Amino acid sequence: MVLFFYPKANSLGCTREARAMAEVHPSVRARGATIVGISTDPVEAQERFVARCDLPFPLLSDVGGEVARRYGVLGWFGLSRRVTFVIDPAGLVREVIATPLPGPHARRIQAAAFSPRSP
Repeated sequence: MVLFFYPKANSLGCTREARAMAEVHPSVRARGATIVGISTDPVEAQERFVARCDLPFPLLSDVGGEVARRYGVLGWFGLSRRVTFVIDPAGLVREVIATPLPGPHARRIQAAAFSPRSP
């Protein structure tokens, strides 16, 4: 699973990140994994974000920031920091991508965690 936290649905940087995740989604699915996004936005904002960006994966609402707090990514003003976790089937975190820039998250997912295996 790829679990990516982002600060604010429909903001410029988060839109860029979500659309980049949508682009790598087919290769992630081909490896038997899924992508899930999560922020402290309410459900209605997440629904609008999914529709506006035509996202092929779910977005979760963490109003109150409890999940973000447990993952150690709750930032200023109750917003999630931009952090992506690659979690294996046993529930172990295999990679953490923590940068405020939206671009590197999907690129690192594509290049490292879900690149095709060599024969």
